[in-house]
Amino acid sequence: MRATTVWQALMLPPWRLFVTRWPWVALLYAISGVLMTVVLVPALILTLVALPLWGMLAAVFERKRLRLLGAERPASAHVSVPPGERHHWLTIRLTEPATWRETLAMLGGIVFGAVNLCSLFAQAVILIVLVVLPLQARVAPVDVLVFADLRMRLGPGDWWMPLLLLPVFLAVAAYMNLALAAAQGVYVRWLLDPRADEIDARVAQLTRSRAAIVTAHESERRRIERDLHDGVQQELVGIAGVSGSSTSSWQRGIRPPRAPRCSRRRIRRSVRWRCSGRPYAASIPPCSPITASVRRSTNSPAAPRSR
Repeated sequence: MRATTVWQALMLPPWRLFVTRWPWVALLYAISGVLMTVVLVPALILTLVALPLWGMLAAVFERKRLRLLGAERPASAHVSVPPGERHHWLTIRLTEPATWRETLAMLGGIVFGAVNLCSLFAQAVILIVLVVLPLQARVAPVDVLVFADLRMRLGPGDWWMPLLLLPVFLAVAAYMNLALAAAQGVYVRWLLDPRADEIDARVAQLTRSRAAIVTAHESERRRIERDLHDGVQQELVGIAGVSGSSTSSWQRGIRPPRAPRCSRRRIRRSVRWRCSGRPYAASIPPCSPITASVRRSTNSPAAPRSR
């Protein structure tokens, strides 16, 4: 069976594992994790406030790195922001659970990167010892401290003995790198995968918000209709009737009773404000007979007072 993912490669025996690309893929994945850790740790120390932003940026690279392990690239769990709401982008992202899961994935990736760094350093030291020690033993006897008080002496006659441990060490190192890569891949993928319940919650929230907007719009429309019917329309009809009767009286030469000064001032102010179109410009037609009558009455010169 051909291994197509890192999890399948862990099940292969050593003699089949070393003829595949997975030991090198695991090594590359570990090195890239170490490099991300080296870059992110100073950045987080300097800009701790921007922790969620670094988490979202690191999640982009983590999704791409998962393809090295043979896994499918997980889709983004963020909602799309419309062009008209781009100025609220940061607020929307900070209220999403996916942002904080990506931040947690970044922090876990830093921990895995530190573990990989220690593992790679130990592997490099052991590999150098296993290669350099036989070369020194061929020239002169060498005393090697194996563990505690256990020592081993190598000379020109048995210099090749450490080389027997080299295949065992390579197999252990390969499986260790594969296990770390698989564990980090499972951890990152579990955090970055979209959640069906979160998507349903977002859809329900969007539906409720749209229903609330429609309800508020309908209520406001009914309120405006009620105000126009009960307030402005009756006032304009009354003013039009008064102005019409006043105009006909002036034409017949009959002087109508003069209203108090305060009432005239209040009527003129109300007529100018209502006919200016400020509050109800969209509701009163500009060519309405009522509006024309009111404007004529307010713009006509006052008749001379008889003595």
